[in-house]
Amino acid sequence: MKPDRNTEGTLLGLLTFLVVGQAFITLILRSDMRDSTAALQSLERSVALRFTNIEAFAKHATAVSWFDLDTNGGATRGAVIPEVQIVEFADFECPACALIADSLHDLVGRNADRVQLMFRHLPLQELHPHATAAALAAVCAGRAGRFWEYHDALFKNQHRLAVAGVAYLKELADSLGIGADPLIQCAETEAVRDVLLEDRQLASRLVVLATPTLFINGKRVEGTRWELIKGIVDSELERAATRRRELGAAY
Repeated sequence: MKPDRNTEGTLLGLLTFLVVGQAFITLILRSDMRDSTAALQSLERSVALRFTNIEAFAKHATAVSWFDLDTNGGATRGAVIPEVQIVEFADFECPACALIADSLHDLVGRNADRVQLMFRHLPLQELHPHATAAALAAVCAGRAGRFWEYHDALFKNQHRLAVAGVAYLKELADSLGIGADPLIQCAETEAVRDVLLEDRQLASRLVVLATPTLFINGKRVEGTRWELIKGIVDSELERAATRRRELGAAY
C-alpha cells in the first residue's frame, strides 16, 4: 500500500527533525572550552552592566564561581591556606599592572593570614619588547628566593626596564645579591622557559587576552578598577567569616 502525501510529509519532517537535531547536539558536544569560557565572560559582562553600584556588583559576582583554576605553580605571597586567593596574570612592562601593584601588596599585607596573591606570567611581547626577558629573570629570582623583591622593583622602576632592558635586569640581580651571570644562565634554561609556557597555556584556557587580569576566588576581574577589586575581596572575606561563625555555632 502506497503511503499518502500527508504520511510522506510527516515522515520527511520527522527525518529532517532527527537529522538537524542530531547535528545540533553534535555541535554542542564538540564545542571546546574556549567557547564556553567566552560565553561566561560575555554573560558576566552583561550582568555587570546591570549594576551601577560597585558594592552590588561585588556581592553578585561572589555568588557564583565563574572559573575553577588550577592554582599550582605560581609564586605566592600572603596566606598559605587562604580564605581569598587572588590569581593575577600580569606583564612587567604593562603600565596598568604597575598601577595596581602597590595596592595589591598593601591589601595582602593587611590580610596576610587570610588573603593570598599568586602571580602568573603573561608577557605581551608584541607590545612590550622586554616583557619576556623580565618574566624569565623574575622566575630565576624566585629560584634564588627573591621573586617578590625582584617583582616589586620591576614595577617600581618600570621606566628603567623600558630604557635599559636586559642591562637593568642584570643590575637589579646584582643589587639583590642574585648575581647577573647566574641570572642570565638560569634564564636560558628550558625549565625556566617551561614556567612561562605553562602560565601562557593556563591563560589561553581561561581566554586571558589582556593584563592585568585577576581571578578572585575564581571571579574574573579585568583592568584596574580598584573599588571593584577591593569590593569583591571584602565580600569574599565576609563570606568566609560567616562560614566560620556558622561552623562554630554547629559545634
